[in-house]
Amino acid sequence: MHRGSCAVITGANTGLGKETARQLLLKGVRVIMACRNSEKTKFAVQELKMTKCEDGGAAQVEHVELNLASLSSVKQCVDRVLNKGLPINLLINNAGVMACPFSLTEDGIEMQFGVNHVGHFLLSKLLLPQLMHSAPSRVVTVSSHAHYFAGRINLEDLQSENSSYQPFQAYAQSKLANVLFSKELGRRMQGEGVRSYAVHPGLVSTELGRHMQNKERRSLGRAIISALSKSASQGAHTTVYCALEPKLAQNTGCYYSNCRQMITSPLAWGQNAGRKLWRETEKLLQQQS
Repeated sequence: MHRGSCAVITGANTGLGKETARQLLLKGVRVIMACRNSEKTKFAVQELKMTKCEDGGAAQVEHVELNLASLSSVKQCVDRVLNKGLPINLLINNAGVMACPFSLTEDGIEMQFGVNHVGHFLLSKLLLPQLMHSAPSRVVTVSSHAHYFAGRINLEDLQSENSSYQPFQAYAQSKLANVLFSKELGRRMQGEGVRSYAVHPGLVSTELGRHMQNKERRSLGRAIISALSKSASQGAHTTVYCALEPKLAQNTGCYYSNCRQMITSPLAWGQNAGRKLWRETEKLLQQQS
């Protein structure tokens, strides 16, 4: 799955997503960067076009606008991607927000759940026909070991409407949702040529400390993250591994870290939680239509 293949990557204009795009371009994969900030993405596209592909070919990279906090933007993004008439061999659900103060998406959904899970759920579902048509294909969803800290998926209060909002708890729940989505997608796509993987990139030195409450805590947080974390390039390795590694062709719905399969939180064991979350997410989307 190299030259001639095409990948859609969300949040590919900075950090982990940008390095994922770079590593795929090196392998000759064409990249569509689905990003919210058009100005930042324009510069990223110019930079990534300079990538020297291993097969000697020119790097093929372009941008489509995507705001995961807007369901209408997700639908418009899918239309633009499909209108290009390209195969979609890889969908990498990379973008996300972490531990932000309480806010709502354009559609009134709690921001972390809306961006990290619901937006990617809709994007993936709308692109599935093209992914199946382009099979063999793969969907890689960036989750986090933070999902181990989720108390549970609260199906009665997915958006923290009836309980006090805790930023990291909401983040952990959204990352558990990523794992459950990836697992359920793998189950649903059995026999369709689409494989699904969830990954933990590691503690990556990007902008994780930006929502800390004051400058001193932000500075301390960034210092700790910098000392313990991987570079964005290192953090992208597991995503690229799940996207391209031939040995994983028969695996699906699994969770990976450091290019190895890992055991998820017990909350993701079995099939009931994933099925229920899928149904509840579809109900939520129907309410918005």
